[in-house]
Amino acid sequence: MPMPILVDSHGINSHDIIALVITILLGIIHFLKRGYITRTAVIYRVLLLMNGLSVIFYMLANMIAYKYPGHNLLWGLTLSVCLMAYMGHGAAWYYFVLYSANGENNSYLERSFGNIVYASICVLILTSSFTGLIYQPMNAAHPGMAEYSYLINLAGVCFIGMSFLSMVENHKQYSWKHVAVFCFVFVEYLVMAIFQFFHRNMFILQLLNTVANITVYVALEDPEKYLYRVPGCYNPAALKAKIYREIDKPQDKGFILFKFENFDYVSHKINENLLDMLESSLIENFHIYFNRKDIFCLSEGNIVVYVAENARKTAEHVLDEYPRDIRIDGMSFNVIIKAYYVRLNEFKSAHDILRVLKHLNRRDRNGSNNPVVQITKRMLRDLDRELDMVKYMQEALVEGGFEVFYQPIYDVKKGCFPAAEALVRLRDSYGELVYPGAFIPLAEHNGLIVPIGEFVFENVCRFYMENKLFEKGVRYIEINLSAIQLMQQGLGERFGSILHKYDIRPANVNLEITETTAVDNISLINDNILTLKELGVSLSIDDFGSGYASMSYLNHLPASIVKIDKCLVDDAMKSASGRIVLSKTMETLKALEFEVVAEGIESKEAFELLKGYGCDYIQGFLFSKPLSAKDYLEFLEIRENKEVIADESADDS
Repeated sequence: MPMPILVDSHGINSHDIIALVITILLGIIHFLKRGYITRTAVIYRVLLLMNGLSVIFYMLANMIAYKYPGHNLLWGLTLSVCLMAYMGHGAAWYYFVLYSANGENNSYLERSFGNIVYASICVLILTSSFTGLIYQPMNAAHPGMAEYSYLINLAGVCFIGMSFLSMVENHKQYSWKHVAVFCFVFVEYLVMAIFQFFHRNMFILQLLNTVANITVYVALEDPEKYLYRVPGCYNPAALKAKIYREIDKPQDKGFILFKFENFDYVSHKINENLLDMLESSLIENFHIYFNRKDIFCLSEGNIVVYVAENARKTAEHVLDEYPRDIRIDGMSFNVIIKAYYVRLNEFKSAHDILRVLKHLNRRDRNGSNNPVVQITKRMLRDLDRELDMVKYMQEALVEGGFEVFYQPIYDVKKGCFPAAEALVRLRDSYGELVYPGAFIPLAEHNGLIVPIGEFVFENVCRFYMENKLFEKGVRYIEINLSAIQLMQQGLGERFGSILHKYDIRPANVNLEITETTAVDNISLINDNILTLKELGVSLSIDDFGSGYASMSYLNHLPASIVKIDKCLVDDAMKSASGRIVLSKTMETLKALEFEVVAEGIESKEAFELLKGYGCDYIQGFLFSKPLSAKDYLEFLEIRENKEVIADESADDS
């Protein structure tokens, strides 16, 4: 921070007035924006304060020196405040650069360097009115700098130098805007020092500091970047700053993530204006329990609050009292909430807490009925394993780590296997198969199910034609189609091009759609379903009986086959009421002229029960587990896939 050389002045110059006015305006704007007060925001306010004080007391010192040349002590004290403000601006700039990179993660030496240097210089400046070390006040009309005044310049050089070294050391943590602004300010200070050396009577230091403050505000410290799009709370950037600020405090403080479980469903039913009103109302209700500065939105329907003590008790209290029915513009919305809480003293890393919160923001890890769940280190370990699995799946897509297995489907009437279900499998680095439940949900939540699904579709088409499965009695292969795939634009066109590529009849492919997918997303996926149907691909409804919708929705889908879930058959094997449910389900499906497939069948008793109810096809371990492509071909050869007596087939297995 270059040191001004004081000379005579007849009063106040225009540079000082401009600098002071701009500084005051910046302070007012920064305050009125009501952005979240991060560490750098606090330091920025210190920059404005120090610049304003330096301008004010510099003008006062000039006025005193000109009008009251005999008041040496008053002039000296005024000049002392001015010089300390100059040094304060340099120290604040150093900390701004430091905290912009690492937040709270700075070493003790880095945090204390600026304070030590600044405190030392302030002591010298304050005592100079009596010791004359920094300046000579005895001739106030012609004030001059003392022999140790170079220490102020040296301190300024130290602040700028350490700021530059911090920027170089932590350059990977900065955005390009940070680097550009810091370099601009460094060059500005260098040019300012050179200019001041050759033009000692032109005092433009305060004005140049003001230009630096404007640049920082426009590019880096705009408070609005911490505000959520809906008024009433702050965004994830502000939450990150809050976590880093609070992580080292020993008290039993924490954060609570409130998830509005049905928000996505409701958002698809209303327009954007009503959606904003609903979200504003949800946030406004939290103001009853928490201060505005402690409320953060991770995304729509996911709100995080900071609590000073007993996070679990606070979460339970909010859930007990939070209104379950919200009325917006004459419409009523039912609210379903779950809460996850984390105690700061159980995690050492703010980064880990932020990772878990963001992960829960995307997924629901609450497997129990408990509405309040504690976030633990185990969740973090599970997250790490899931991230490793996602990375492994990405590599497997490139390196051929996925395979397609086939589970034969038995025709009860004809006694043969006219179809099979294609099931994707993943091998780990040791060549062992990974359980589907360990990677399929992850693939769906991370969007990898789209390329995986297209891989399966193309693999099945190629396998069917290369091995002439139609000649082996296989009429079609069933392929699962996920909700994520169904909501992809151009799905029908891509599948159509694959069918054309392998010259396979669309009727040789059957796409399975799960019941819950069909119900929740019917308006979004209808176009893709119609396109697929126009191609000639047959559709079936998978896992019927395991979802939440009634059978009335079957009228909305152009499906010809329904696969009843294993749970219906298991219940029927256990109780008379279960058999009634299964019987009526079969009766209704047959009346609607659906072909019915029962999956997950493992016993001859279940087979006989289903046969008696008129089930068309059986799939399960009773006949075969899912087989690799090679084993499936061998299975067809051994069975010769011709009509046999059903009971004999069951006995052979």
